[in-house]
Amino acid sequence: MKNIRFLVRVSYLEIYNEEIRDLLGKDQSQHLELKERPDIGVYAKDLSAVVCHNADDMERIMSIGNRNRSVGATQMNEHSSRSHAIFSVTVECSDKGPDGAQRLRAGKLHLVDLAGSERQSKTGATGIR
Repeated sequence: MKNIRFLVRVSYLEIYNEEIRDLLGKDQSQHLELKERPDIGVYAKDLSAVVCHNADDMERIMSIGNRNRSVGATQMNEHSSRSHAIFSVTVECSDKGPDGAQRLRAGKLHLVDLAGSERQSKTGATGIR
């Protein structure tokens, strides 16, 4: 199986107060829109994707996104996430099929971190938290 090529890209978004932010984007104040297309389904318009060459790249990029997340201290968790976050890994494989034609196969993995759901009475959280 010669001439097999792989491309790995990651994206990281946050949903906070019903607004979507690109955790890897240049402008952290920009809010993204959800769109839908019949061929790819639901997606966040203008969400950035970063190419990864190895696992260390992926871990470094995830750490950058984690630093951009909305967090707030509660009595139960000093660094409680206040948002939902989705870290997506897309793997594309390009090779020649049995008929000799070039083909592209892709898979996507979504890692989801839901906002802290501690019992409010125990957290001491008030207001926006």
